[in-house]
Amino acid sequence: MTDRIETRIPGFDEMIGGGLPRRGVTVLVGLPGSARQPLLDNAIWNVLEDGFRVLLLATSTSPYEFLRRSEEYDRRAREAYEKGDLVVLNAFSVRAGIYHRTVGEIIQDLEPHRIRELVPEYDPDVVVIDSIYPMHRGEHEKFLQVISTLKVAAVRNDLAVLAGCALPESALRSPNAEVADVLLETAVHEFRGALVYSLLPIRTLPPHLPKYRVPVSILDDGTVVVHCDKVLDVKAGEIRDVDEYLNDVLNMPEPMAREVAEDSEVLGELEEERDDIEKLLEELEEIEG
Repeated sequence: MTDRIETRIPGFDEMIGGGLPRRGVTVLVGLPGSARQPLLDNAIWNVLEDGFRVLLLATSTSPYEFLRRSEEYDRRAREAYEKGDLVVLNAFSVRAGIYHRTVGEIIQDLEPHRIRELVPEYDPDVVVIDSIYPMHRGEHEKFLQVISTLKVAAVRNDLAVLAGCALPESALRSPNAEVADVLLETAVHEFRGALVYSLLPIRTLPPHLPKYRVPVSILDDGTVVVHCDKVLDVKAGEIRDVDEYLNDVLNMPEPMAREVAEDSEVLGELEEERDDIEKLLEELEEIEG
């Protein structure tokens, strides 16, 4: 069994080190209108097609609309839902007061401990949460608690967690944010009258992967493409080749950055550190229990 679950989103897996880390939490931060939801949709569609079982917790978006989008783009999420490979826990309907065309099992309790209890019942390979913001409401300590609880669930059940979230920029770089194994920021910018989507890795696994803001495309068929060979220079209002950017701005050629990221000795040390953290989390969980 591999330590990564590939999303097969072009460029995305490369950016974060090979896919969603098993026994880890990947947080995709972005405000409405960014590429956050299309990225989540693509991840769900692709891992389902690869035979993985997905548990979707919908807190801020309608699961009915997700299935409608899937059919519009000829993706087989509804078929997976009917077969039981896609399980939907619907907290959106209660929060929004919308019960028309309800999809999934209705849940009301969004406390982190409740999510941890629910996960083993469905035995998923991947847990996707469209937004964890309703669980923490922007409070840093609550955010830490939510991510820590999801991390425990990921470790104990040998699965990958992918969570969307809306956080202010200051929170992204706070010590609390480091609890997530992978943390990425999605944004939308206006360049010369056109909207340009972007993705910026803030925390990756391994942490030595190059970090720069890249442009993101959403194609007519709903497919998301992360252009890792390009850099979105927001200040200059232009898109540059990554080699040019790494040489001119970072003064570090891309081959050197890749060599650092792929250094086997460094990766070995990181894996040992990760194993120690996972053991500590398990011990903390036993103490809490």
